[in-house]
Amino acid sequence: MSNFIARCSYLSLFLTIASLAQAEELRSTGIFPIETYGCNYADGKGLDDLRSVAKKWDKWADKNYSAPYDAWVLTPFYFNRQTPVDSIWVGTAENFNQLGKVQNDWVSKGAAMQAQFDSVSPCGNHALWGGRVVKEQSEITKEGLVAFQMCTLGEGANASDVAAADVKWAAYLDSQGISDGLHYWYPGFGVSPDRDWDFLSLRISDNFATWGGSIDTAVNGGGMAQFGAIYGNLMSCKNGGVWSYEQVRQSIAD
Repeated sequence: MSNFIARCSYLSLFLTIASLAQAEELRSTGIFPIETYGCNYADGKGLDDLRSVAKKWDKWADKNYSAPYDAWVLTPFYFNRQTPVDSIWVGTAENFNQLGKVQNDWVSKGAAMQAQFDSVSPCGNHALWGGRVVKEQSEITKEGLVAFQMCTLGEGANASDVAAADVKWAAYLDSQGISDGLHYWYPGFGVSPDRDWDFLSLRISDNFATWGGSIDTAVNGGGMAQFGAIYGNLMSCKNGGVWSYEQVRQSIAD
């Protein structure tokens, strides 16, 4: 699940991060596309109903999508009254062009399938993000959890400084045996401008025990102090929700 410290426009932010991603030290393959739908269940419907439609859609996608596309359903675990949706649909492709091909297919051929989704879980928002991998998850799993933080850049910080600190932080996590993945999501089209943060930081774990171990390292093993020593005033983050995830489609090669 703070504000990006140098109040740049979405376009300049994306261009800056994309150019930085070419640097060898960035432990990243660059910016990849993410689309999200925020959805609420129709009366009398729930997760099992969404799973049933998602299984039909997966088979439909095999026949109708002209590019690889992976998808997950997120369900809130730690949440509060301000949590606006029952589930989040997360989809990704290998690049933005590939996502565009999938979206062309959906717009031109997916109306009947869309109606099935709407009958169980209509969605009130649809947003585009740019994702970057700071640290790979040790083992990619089809189920697990993701902890969101909302982050803001400090006064005078820039993307290059943050990227250099990210490399050090990822190395520290590896040294502590932390198997979690760490991703950043940069807001794009459809993301509400009425927010007090600049990007999302996501900690991805394969199960709650693994995630709990990383919390132990943070609060009892000096991890928070190490974070402060590495990032200093570059950025600050506040905790958001924790969501369980389950993968409903995999077609992108590992």
